[in-house]
Amino acid sequence: MKTASTKACTRAGFSLIELLIAVGIVSLVLLAANMLSATGLGVFRTTSVQTGLDADVLRAIDRLSTEIAKADAGSLLPPLPVDGTDDLSFQEVVGLVDGEPVWGPVQETSFEYETGEANDGIDNNSNGLVDEGVVVLLRDVGGPDERRAVLCHGVRELLEGEILNGVDDNGNGLVDEHGYCLQWVEGVLCVRLSVEEVDSTGQHVMRTLQTSVRMRNGL
Repeated sequence: MKTASTKACTRAGFSLIELLIAVGIVSLVLLAANMLSATGLGVFRTTSVQTGLDADVLRAIDRLSTEIAKADAGSLLPPLPVDGTDDLSFQEVVGLVDGEPVWGPVQETSFEYETGEANDGIDNNSNGLVDEGVVVLLRDVGGPDERRAVLCHGVRELLEGEILNGVDDNGNGLVDEHGYCLQWVEGVLCVRLSVEEVDSTGQHVMRTLQTSVRMRNGL
């Protein structure tokens, strides 16, 4: 009887091999759960950056479209930029005197390199981006009430799909155009904008938007 009882007690426990297998399985399950959690967190962070970029690009495009739509096409400098530009001046006709237009103050919109950045192919301000810039709007240029507003940060030096090689890589008819580009196309001004940001996982997130603005007295 004593021998049988001892055997029963021995069979009721786990062997060392069984215990090691169980620990291994639990470790794998925990590792997989941790990896899924980390992946989900990374996706969430990337999505948050994408949403923020969408809002930034849309807000900048809307502001630019509103300002430019009030201008007269005949006031554009450079005039009718069919080859694209990232620096455009324009004016609105605010009245008529003896049949002649009275022009409002000069406004200007342009691409400028971000504070701390330079056109040198280096990430000077250590934010993960190279040679990025901002879209700037100037009101009453050269006047006593000149005002400067930055409409968008993280603007790419080149539009999405372009590389600096003298070729129209993205097939839009322009060569090596900036990430902020204005082009006169068939009687309207096409506004293109590409922005970029690096999320917390080091992934580059990019958004590009374009719209067409029909100006007053469009030619």
